[in-house]
Amino acid sequence: MPIADSKPAVPHRATEERTRVLRFRSTELFNGGRRVIIEHGSGDYCLLLTRNDRLILTKN
Repeated sequence: MPIADSKPAVPHRATEERTRVLRFRSTELFNGGRRVIIEHGSGDYCLLLTRNDRLILTKN
């Protein structure tokens, strides 16, 4: 029979920050347009809203 740990598990702050999820509505991101540029590291990415209401992410 395993012995239960007497200390409750406390999430590490860095773990909490990594698991936090931000949620955006696509209408907020696109703001009436169909293309958004996302800067990530040293590169730019293009998020495109297609005519079929799908999203495409490409590296520029």
